[in-house]
Amino acid sequence: MLEELLSILKCVFCGNRFLKICKPARGFDYMGEEINLCYRCENCGEEYPITNDGIPILWSVELKKSFKGEIIHCTAMFANKSAYDAFSDEYAEFTRQEDEIGLRISRAINVLIENACQASYGKNTLWQLDFGCGPGNVINWLSGFGFKQVGLDLSLANLRIAKRKSGALVVCGDASNMPFQDKAFDIVTESAVLHHILDWKRAIHEACRVCSGGILFDSEPSKDALDWKLPAKLIYDSRLFVYPALSKLLKKKFMFKDKETMRMNLEAEVHNQPGRGFDIEEIISVFNANGFTVEVIQSPDKDLKPRAMASWKSILLNMLSLHNPWNPRYYPFMVLAYAEKK
Repeated sequence: MLEELLSILKCVFCGNRFLKICKPARGFDYMGEEINLCYRCENCGEEYPITNDGIPILWSVELKKSFKGEIIHCTAMFANKSAYDAFSDEYAEFTRQEDEIGLRISRAINVLIENACQASYGKNTLWQLDFGCGPGNVINWLSGFGFKQVGLDLSLANLRIAKRKSGALVVCGDASNMPFQDKAFDIVTESAVLHHILDWKRAIHEACRVCSGGILFDSEPSKDALDWKLPAKLIYDSRLFVYPALSKLLKKKFMFKDKETMRMNLEAEVHNQPGRGFDIEEIISVFNANGFTVEVIQSPDKDLKPRAMASWKSILLNMLSLHNPWNPRYYPFMVLAYAEKK
């Protein structure tokens, strides 16, 4: 695994493609674990620790500070790492388990292959990156495609579950500063991740940089979807008082089990709050600027047709915001992006 990754990795700090596996020149210690191996950049000498269970940490400046405990004030990255390290097991068991999500993502990948990777599919093994992979949901849903799969995440707890459940290659790293060479992947995916990343434009740039074929973004909130009126905001905010009590009875409310976990989760959902969300035209513009054409589907069903995924909560919140709850524009959207052929 560690040798196989060498063919696609690069130094985050200087961009050099030549890394080697060796013993660290200086000691690393993580959570009481002495690190015995690292990747070392042959150009700048930066060392990236490899955990004793084989997960390389290709850290950026901010992620390195987070691992070393040097971040004092909470940032979106620190909140995401801390939150998912704390509740990765519960997330893997209770969150995003619906079969329809997997069917929708699989169908989208078929479309990407047909439109962006048809020439190479069936002849060579396609490489897939799933960034913000969490405990490996997307990786598992797409395991039947025969991709060489790589998961990227900030949380070692997430990566350990993903590696154990899927057998995929996993790397700890920053989606806004990916440790991969240009065009290393044929397919890049993410599901409900972009809204966790503060510098989301940089994350799109990085996804485009490392991809030669097609990109799938799934389950992202638009500005329209989060344009809630005051009555809806009050109902939404009431969960901060109701869910902590429910978490004692319902395990699926694990994100509200204590004040610190709840705070970290709220900080992590940086663009997924009332009054926030993404401007779809701006999303398209960023992809276009990075050489990708884009198709956006609002509230796609398993057949990639726009259909409002209405629940009693979404109906209530939309009606209180004077929205039509049956209009797909008020629900999360999907992006299918294709590298422009030169």
